[in-house]
Amino acid sequence: TEDRGSIKSVYQFNSRVLARFITGLRENGEIEPFFVCGALNIDANRFDLELERAKEKTECGVEAFLTQPVLSERAALNLEEARHVLKAKLIGGLLPVVSEVDDAIIRAYEGLDRAQGEELAVRLCRNAAERIAPFVDGYYIMTPFQRTGLVCRVMEAIE
Repeated sequence: TEDRGSIKSVYQFNSRVLARFITGLRENGEIEPFFVCGALNIDANRFDLELERAKEKTECGVEAFLTQPVLSERAALNLEEARHVLKAKLIGGLLPVVSEVDDAIIRAYEGLDRAQGEELAVRLCRNAAERIAPFVDGYYIMTPFQRTGLVCRVMEAIE
């Protein structure tokens, strides 16, 4: 595509350029079909600007967005707004929290042992999944510290 020769530096190659590049390869029959995804920062301080960038990404060929983990009501509200604005699939991020997050979540974990902490992580993920269900086309789960058993429990909780 035209972008191949115009990229001179890694700093010129952002997600919008990459999406346009992949879409161009697909349209030219140079690659098998790809489902192009981008990131959506639902925790951005200026979510209005994040939505504008996301709209630009869709114009460049992004078909779906994977969100940051939904760990606050603000994030859920921003995701709801994105559902109304974006014409793309939204895949909500779930993270079984086990360390380093918002103060309110940290306080919820105080005094819990590992098993109790994992149970709380499952509950928080289930609550987040239920809260954002009307606005997403699916979920993806980030695995903390290789705790695949915990991710399995989260999957069972949100079925």
